[in-house]
Amino acid sequence: MPTFGTINAYIKVDGTILPEYGVQTNEAEREVTCWIPSEVGKSFSVSWDHDTTNLSTDTAGYLVLDGRSVGGEITRKGSAKRPELASEYISPTTCRDFSFAPIKYTDDDGYLDVPTPDVGYIQLTVWRIELGKIDTHRKLNDAPNATLHERSKKLGAHCVHFGEVRNITPTTFYNTEKIEVLARFVFRYRPIDMLRANGIAPPLPRQEPVRSASQGRKRKDLDTSEEIEIKDDPDEDIEERVARLKVKLLFLGEFSL
Repeated sequence: MPTFGTINAYIKVDGTILPEYGVQTNEAEREVTCWIPSEVGKSFSVSWDHDTTNLSTDTAGYLVLDGRSVGGEITRKGSAKRPELASEYISPTTCRDFSFAPIKYTDDDGYLDVPTPDVGYIQLTVWRIELGKIDTHRKLNDAPNATLHERSKKLGAHCVHFGEVRNITPTTFYNTEKIEVLARFVFRYRPIDMLRANGIAPPLPRQEPVRSASQGRKRKDLDTSEEIEIKDDPDEDIEERVARLKVKLLFLGEFSL
């Protein structure tokens, strides 16, 4: 699990923490980067926890998805609360959930000059903050999902999709003053097949071919050395000799009728 100091962060899908690959830490920048697998249609949440008992100020985690800021969550000093972000607020009473989706491409050349967004990145920055007054004039964005030109280098990758607007319990927003970055976590997400193909995620374990019972028996019989002795008997005709040989082979399991 990506960890910096006393803070660790992770992505959950279906209540399970996604595996992280290639975790790297930059102490000078207080930044931890890693790769995670994404799956189309799966909703996800971003969680973090840290020990706030010795902090003299509040903290807040701010989330950026595909280069787009989607808000954050405040943790009061001394709180044992485990913050989690799974949706973007559209208003104090509505939000849209996060999920992974295929990138929407277009052949419209008007998109060639549009800067490519940071698709494929989930960034969480935890700050030490000073809590201000309640923000009663906040304007929240409701930007569309990402569309890229088909010549984009991100072919085959995924993006973050924002779901349908749904109603929630009224939420209070606060003004904050950012004082100091405590940690930054960058999760690069790609389909698991792409991660495996690039050696980032381990390959699937090799599966041994399944042998049938008859194949196993034949292999065992092949490994068993047994001589079949046929004595020439001038009084025995050829058909009798062949019949006797078939009986011996049937016993060894190497001949079937």
